[in-house]
Amino acid sequence: MLTRMKAWWQDARGISLPLALVVLALGALLVGPLLWRVGTGYSATHAVETNLYRQYSSDAGAEYALLQLRTDQSLREQLLDSVGESTSLAMPYEVNGVVPTVEVVCVSSEPDGGPGASWFEYALFALDAGTGIHFNGGHNHIYGPVHSNGNFSINGGGNSFYDQVTAFSLGGVGNGNSFAATPLGNPLETGQTLDSPFAWDIGMFDDPSGTGAVQAQEEGLYHVHSGNWNINGEAAIEPGLHYVDGNVNFNGGHQIVEGITIVATGRVSFNGGHRSFTPYIPGLGIMTTSSSNQAVNLNGGHASGGAVFAPNGGIAFNGGHNMSGAFVASRISFNGGHNRIDVEPVRVTGGACGVFDIRATADGMTTHVRASECETGELTVLAWQLAGNGDG
Repeated sequence: MLTRMKAWWQDARGISLPLALVVLALGALLVGPLLWRVGTGYSATHAVETNLYRQYSSDAGAEYALLQLRTDQSLREQLLDSVGESTSLAMPYEVNGVVPTVEVVCVSSEPDGGPGASWFEYALFALDAGTGIHFNGGHNHIYGPVHSNGNFSINGGGNSFYDQVTAFSLGGVGNGNSFAATPLGNPLETGQTLDSPFAWDIGMFDDPSGTGAVQAQEEGLYHVHSGNWNINGEAAIEPGLHYVDGNVNFNGGHQIVEGITIVATGRVSFNGGHRSFTPYIPGLGIMTTSSSNQAVNLNGGHASGGAVFAPNGGIAFNGGHNMSGAFVASRISFNGGHNRIDVEPVRVTGGACGVFDIRATADGMTTHVRASECETGELTVLAWQLAGNGDG
């Protein structure tokens, strides 16, 4: 028996080489198509990934143009004044290694006096090219876009920003602060300054014949306060335009006042309580020409129904209160925590309604966007399309 198995084993050794060759041949036949399939799959995946990067880059260019239309009044007016003429926008940074080329054109507009208007939609806007906006407190919640023509910095934690934050330069933003995710990155350092959104000046209001005061004078709603004006508790406030040649102090009290605009040469302070206004002058709740760092001092809740405007001085938020409006000043500071700021869009007088086309291109991929800005005060996207050569 053993002799027979040994003979069989010796005979079988001659068969192993042909079997090995057959296996190798089969392997060669199978591996080739498998490698081809894997390579094709990789190429397809790479092509899809590349096209996605292109799409993200071109979409970011379109988002940048929408941001500029939303926030840059001078650009918007330039486009509205030159319907059909394309304007190039320079992206300040790369996206996925590419700087998208961006063009915007106004394809139609309604003239001044039509149903449309320009809208200012910032919660906080600092005009000064130096100080800008500084948070020296925590747990503030800002619902609306923020811009600083100077620096933007935070010394505190727990602050939340629910819309785009842009600044000429960024200082430290601290730890534990949150920013809404945006296609452009948030916060964003732009190296750009924006023009003042408002054309109001003291000469429009300090005399009954001023352009901002004529209607109030005719309606018997023009009120002049020589020296400081102090409002204590729920003391009655007449509707109309109040021109104050001095300081304004609101002390305590909870009030809702319809149709009031305050223009002062001195500081405006809210000390405790909560007051809710709607403006008499369209869009303008409070204006002061004071150059103090606390030209508007908010130690109490306030809803302006429009703009709080301190072009020469600062707006200071102190303590935890809920406020709404569009707060525009030379500089803005938060010296306390637990404030909530809600944006109150302001209709900018003399604006027009426009329809804009945006074309953003990145490495052969193009994003086409059509948007309008009309009565709602918001920039509305009407169409968003993508086109590209699809090469890998």
